[in-house]
Amino acid sequence: RRQRQMCIRDRDNIGADITLVGNSRWLQSRYADFQQLERLNVFILAPDYVDYQSDNFRSFLKKYQRQYGSIPTNYSYIGYDMMLFFGKQLQEGGTLFQNQLRESGMYQGYLFKGYNYQESNDNAYIPVIQFKDGVLQQVN
Repeated sequence: RRQRQMCIRDRDNIGADITLVGNSRWLQSRYADFQQLERLNVFILAPDYVDYQSDNFRSFLKKYQRQYGSIPTNYSYIGYDMMLFFGKQLQEGGTLFQNQLRESGMYQGYLFKGYNYQESNDNAYIPVIQFKDGVLQQVN
């Protein structure tokens, strides 16, 4: 936390043309508000970023609330999207679906932007977001 605070404060004071890259915890920071993050042109690496304005998210939210009578957590989004993704991979590639993951590169997600398992057993795709005109947007 202290490093984040110093980084933002120092960038603000210096005024140099420095690109700041932070992680999604910066969005919960007490040291920098959203306006400051936008003014400083901060890029945020956010592996769990969901576009809450998308039609897919709104559809998921409506179904989830109808089924469970509560607001979904981040784990709900992740679990739902991963089950759809890997279910589709199993359906298309059978029990050796991991072979096709390595060959195809980027896959579209339902709630998340996508997945890339081409060179790793972990998802190598990380959304980069930043504030533009007061709205959090994905830039990659």
